[in-house]
Amino acid sequence: MTKKAAIHPGVLLLEEFLKPLKISQNRLARDIDVPVSRIAALVAGDRAVTADTAMRLAEYFDTKPELWMNLQAAYELQSLRDGEWSEIRARIRPYDPTPTRRGRKPSPKVRTAGPAEGASSNEPVSLQGSLPPLLRSGTGQ
Repeated sequence: MTKKAAIHPGVLLLEEFLKPLKISQNRLARDIDVPVSRIAALVAGDRAVTADTAMRLAEYFDTKPELWMNLQAAYELQSLRDGEWSEIRARIRPYDPTPTRRGRKPSPKVRTAGPAEGASSNEPVSLQGSLPPLLRSGTGQ
């Protein structure tokens, strides 16, 4: 399986919008009222698309700002996956909903659920049911 290379949104701006429409970086900068250096840095891949820039590009090219923000987010995620994510991930200790005391699991006699309706004295507390759907594991992807 070939690894998919991260493509910076500035490259897409240049290749899919500016070049085909024959719009210079200078003209784009003037038309959306930003410094030319912002567009130059974006096209060079040295600057991220901000919400402000996304709104301006969306208005100019009749697209949605989410397009530009999603391109930026996808680029950053892919760059991290391609880079140091495996090292970072190895240092993460995933959340364990079972309460601990000084690094030890509680004995079965210790009450782990609150006095909420229907809670038994041995049930571990889980946040999964109380989280919004997009934040639950395995959803919103």
